[in-house]
Amino acid sequence: MIKETLDNLIEAFPEWKGDLSKSTPGKEWEFVVTSPESEAKLIFSISDRINIKFGRKNLEFFHASESTDPLKDIVSDDLVFIEYYCDKKLAETLGQDVPSGIPEYQGGDIVSPETITNKNTDWYFANKLRVTSWSGALDRDIEAVYGQ
Repeated sequence: MIKETLDNLIEAFPEWKGDLSKSTPGKEWEFVVTSPESEAKLIFSISDRINIKFGRKNLEFFHASESTDPLKDIVSDDLVFIEYYCDKKLAETLGQDVPSGIPEYQGGDIVSPETITNKNTDWYFANKLRVTSWSGALDRDIEAVYGQ
């Protein structure tokens, strides 16, 4: 399964041949592809299915062919990863009450860049959005306080 999956991915993305030809040391089922333009990376875990991690979001597929279109959207920046954060210093500045123990990372998703706004209606304690794109061209932090 691993060799067949890697061959299919290399056929669709020949520029990844070097990254996909060597697994993570001690994890013969894990492969990491790093963007040539930014710090973004895709982590492939291959077993009876393919799990692809972009940012903190996991995408799961049963066949490499199912992953091709979403991967093309990621590498062309038609899909980006957004993370909702609770920036405690920003919360202090804004007078936002954040109870102790609230984690910095609040949640995230893979979305089309056109859908990103500075409106936060999803994560109560989040006050910042971080956008990560494959090329790095769309990377930015956005102040996004819940309800404002």
